[in-house]
Amino acid sequence: MGILRDLVRGTNAHIDPVAAVEDVPWEMAGRRAPGLPHSIWQLLGHLNYWIDFVLKRIEGVALTLPAHASESWPADTEPRDQAAWDHEVALLRTNLGQLEVLAEAKASTLARIADAKMGWTVESYLWLLVAHNSYHTGQIVQVRQALGAWPPARGSLTW
Repeated sequence: MGILRDLVRGTNAHIDPVAAVEDVPWEMAGRRAPGLPHSIWQLLGHLNYWIDFVLKRIEGVALTLPAHASESWPADTEPRDQAAWDHEVALLRTNLGQLEVLAEAKASTLARIADAKMGWTVESYLWLLVAHNSYHTGQIVQVRQALGAWPPARGSLTW
């Protein structure tokens, strides 16, 4: 399951979601690029919402899916201050750390049914999050490119 763990934190064409946001100034995080629907702040909040949701489901918490997708997006387009931004970035680090631990779990843990109604295993949920995180991290990259703030400080593929 090494590949699953690697994809949680970004490898090859999948950038680490933390690397995509950690060096973004909080004032820039709330800016929307022309023609793009979300700010980096909104995208990060949406990532954290769904990672948290899935981690709770895996833990056995009975959560109901939101009635509408808009409920999984932050209402505000920008962080209120540096502390709010730092908190959301730290939450992403923590959330991804939990996903990494799960991705390295024993086969029996990964095969455990995490959602009886949908028949999903822990591993199914992890693959879902890898795809979801990759998609929205790509959107963060696109916003950064449009704002002239790419590549990140850690570096990245630029082609």
